[in-house]
Amino acid sequence: MAKEGKKAWLITYEHAWKAGDDVAVLAVLNPATGHGKVEDVVGLFWRQLSLRGSEKLAYMNPKAPPPYRPKWAAPEECTCGHSQVVVARLVTGLRASNDAGSIDGLVWD
Repeated sequence: MAKEGKKAWLITYEHAWKAGDDVAVLAVLNPATGHGKVEDVVGLFWRQLSLRGSEKLAYMNPKAPPPYRPKWAAPEECTCGHSQVVVARLVTGLRASNDAGSIDGLVWD
């Protein structure tokens, strides 16, 4: 019997050098959300979580872009950051779970 779940953009905050450790789910977006909007959300989360207040103020100026911009690793994955990374993945089979391997109570295929 196949496991049920949803297709969605899953946005997480994680350490680039510790795959699977200290991963936090930041958002779940409708799978129809366009790449431009996904990129905007990923960039916004990265700025909010990684920059100090004074840096956020400085990077409000469009002539002073932040040091990291969202990049598409594949049509289904957008990342932003270096050591602390915000990642958007288009996942399938997203469902709630209390299993030990779940991340913030979610698992996916």
